Amino acid sequence: MPHRLQAGQPDFVTELDRLLTARQGDDPAATDAARAIVADVRARGDAAVIELTNRFDRLSLKTGDDLRLPASRIREAAAQCPQDVKDALAFAA
Repeated sequence: MPHRLQAGQPDFVTELDRLLTARQGDDPAATDAARAIVADVRARGDAAVIELTNRFDRLSLKTGDDLRLPASRIREAAAQCPQDVKDALAFAA
């Protein structure tokens, strides 16, 4: 279940600590599937990313160029992104 935290809440630090230390569910099938995907991408690179993206995201990518967004589209999206989100992403990075 998603948890929504807001830095301005008085119990933010306590809730963040609780979330970070909580034991998360362990699904061996999901772990195995993730490992297989990572191994496939390491072995086959863009070809695996394209195949998996088409499968999971129902797109129709054909080449590595299809994975790239034009710089103009990235700039447009960045211009529409609220500053607090940009700040949070910079902090997370």
